[in-house]
Amino acid sequence: MSTLLRVSNPRFSFTHLPEVKSEVDLSTRWLLIPVIVLLGALIRKAWIDVDVAWDSFAYHLPLAALRTGIISPEQYHLSARINSIHQGYAALADYFQGFLWRITGRVQATNFLGIFGLAFFSATLKRVFRISPVHALFCFFCIPVVLIQSTSTYIDLFGNCVLGSMVMVILAAWLWPEKVSVKQILLVVALFCVVLNIKMLYLPVAPFWLLLFAAILYFQRDKLATLKVQWNNATSFARFGLIAGVLALVSLGFVNEVKNALVFHNPVYPIDMRIGHIHFRGEIANTQIASVKEPAYLEHAPRVARWLLSVLEYRAFEGRVPLWTNSQGDVPFTSPALRMGGYFSPIVLFNILWFGLLQTRLRDRFGRKPAYFVCLLTVLTAFQPGAEELRYLMYWLLCLISVNLFLTTQLLEETKYARIIFLGTMAAFMIFVLCSTGFAYLRTNGWSVQQVSRMWGVDGKLSAMPPHDGEVVCVLGKGQRSFMYAPIFHPNLAGLHYRVMEANTPAECQGARVLP
Repeated sequence: MSTLLRVSNPRFSFTHLPEVKSEVDLSTRWLLIPVIVLLGALIRKAWIDVDVAWDSFAYHLPLAALRTGIISPEQYHLSARINSIHQGYAALADYFQGFLWRITGRVQATNFLGIFGLAFFSATLKRVFRISPVHALFCFFCIPVVLIQSTSTYIDLFGNCVLGSMVMVILAAWLWPEKVSVKQILLVVALFCVVLNIKMLYLPVAPFWLLLFAAILYFQRDKLATLKVQWNNATSFARFGLIAGVLALVSLGFVNEVKNALVFHNPVYPIDMRIGHIHFRGEIANTQIASVKEPAYLEHAPRVARWLLSVLEYRAFEGRVPLWTNSQGDVPFTSPALRMGGYFSPIVLFNILWFGLLQTRLRDRFGRKPAYFVCLLTVLTAFQPGAEELRYLMYWLLCLISVNLFLTTQLLEETKYARIIFLGTMAAFMIFVLCSTGFAYLRTNGWSVQQVSRMWGVDGKLSAMPPHDGEVVCVLGKGQRSFMYAPIFHPNLAGLHYRVMEANTPAECQGARVLP
């Protein structure tokens, strides 16, 4: 396969885009300092603050610790519900976070996965479309949900950055089929493999984009000049290696679903699902998934309508301080803002209008392909299960902004102020997001493990009990706070070798002493 990779197109670049050095250098210099300051503040916050959002301690941190041996199953026994997630959900992100935790010795290191995802996505855009990473990061940090997840253990930002990278490379293949190479094909398939092993939520969407990529290659096969040269000059062994490599990566993408089908007779375990007369049994029913029924007044609304209202942030700020939070919760369950919003709707509306302007001005150069791409991206996202909880599929907005950054650069040949207008408007949005929230997403709270333990009253309860040497302690009904009782967070009690059993019902305690 190495012969295939070397022949023609030695540099991994898919475009013949002209450099506009004076404009690029000027705009990059102006934004470089704000981006460095933002990155510095986010890195500082991610390093100092433990993420106390619900999913963090409920299962992201426990699973990362258990999968990488930071804590053993004997030391911390999961509840039935969380154990089903442990057994059935894709695990790659857990291993990444556990690795970061192990090499640094800090639980806060799990917060860096989102920043790594943004760095990878920005590097992909630079290589494929020559978009400045400074411009990309600046625009992405304008989006509240991106800014929040840059310092969070939630894995949505990382997964969406990988998926977004895959989608943007596919767009490049559509725009410039003559530049499609073996490296590009392998990159798309490798990203597909990674994204499916990050989160099961991508199962309906990632295969579609891979099939679209195959369709692009097939219907534009007469234009695949670079790929044909590489294929014709390759040895038989290299050709076989390419085909085998693609098939292996695609198969590895579905390895978790295959495992679930063999072990639990349900490819999407632990989700309980019916398809016609076929019933895939699982521990978590669709009706138990929060985004399906929240907010209550939209419970029976069509999926597309829920997504559109969420994107427009209709009634999305009622009772929430700050205006945006990690899961868009932190409001009463009766609030119409529950799980709605997260993009700051003026950013969405501006980018849609700006894209329409760019498509009109650049139609002679790219035809309708960018418009078809954005429409396809939008339709696919709007009909995706759970799309109204915008953090799940934020790649939609990341890709829309990326397309606008690319097309704006192409418009510089006609209007030299195009980039200034676009980036200046995005800067205004960023100023509003930061100031309206009192810089809450950049300020550190000093939430160390010890501080969180005291804040949640964990230290006091363990001291009041206290556990005996080698005892199994049942932590009943503590929700996401249960994991904080694990021995790894209480070195002063490590000599007792006590074990923790997480439980949601008394029966799960199995007779163990219940923590008060």
